[in-house]
Amino acid sequence: MAGRGIVKIMTDVPGPKSRQLYSEAEQNVPKGVGHQTPIAVSSARGATITDVDGNTYLDFAGGIGALNVGHCPDQVVKATKEPAPKETALVREKCYQNGLIILGAGIHHNVIRILVPLVITNEELEEGLSILEESFKSI
Repeated sequence: MAGRGIVKIMTDVPGPKSRQLYSEAEQNVPKGVGHQTPIAVSSARGATITDVDGNTYLDFAGGIGALNVGHCPDQVVKATKEPAPKETALVREKCYQNGLIILGAGIHHNVIRILVPLVITNEELEEGLSILEESFKSI
């Protein structure tokens, strides 16, 4: 199999574990917008991804939609390690007071979850995002 300094391909791609997990996901998980890489990720750091079969890849797809800071950048990980349930609750409360329903999530209730309906109009989206932005600025 292929091996270089960083990239290490130990199995066929996708490997047997990735194929099995991908098959189970297709049977049990609703279809999302898209999935272009049939590998099951075990870990990711910086520009590399390691799948459940032990293959290591360079991620030139930017985490498929994540911010282009790589996987698990130290500054972001450090900033998000401290739970902020009070601040999250304040943002949710401000949103409710201004007519926007959002969800709290995460084991520390420090994640704001936004589930935008697929039928939303541009005007509704802009107004909702404006309320959300104002709520963040208020705390």
